Amino acid sequence: MTDPTFSPTEDVTVLLKDGRRLEALGIRHPKGHARNPMTADELFAKFTDCLAQGRATSAPRPLYSSLMALQSLAGVAAIPTITCEQQR
Repeated sequence: MTDPTFSPTEDVTVLLKDGRRLEALGIRHPKGHARNPMTADELFAKFTDCLAQGRATSAPRPLYSSLMALQSLAGVAAIPTITCEQQR
């Protein structure tokens, strides 16, 4: 028996309120996978959607830009200043 946790593909079924059923079968690399990465615009759209779900009040672009530049920080101690600066 194959362990479904390590399936090489995934099937997705969405049932709509109007009764329609949408299916995608045999998905190997979903959007966002290393072999099917999101575009910069898609990633920013996902980021802003996540902020909206959390009811964030700060402008998303400066925070997004700061987070995308994490590799340039001197150390992890600088991370809280990223979010604090956005609240001002």
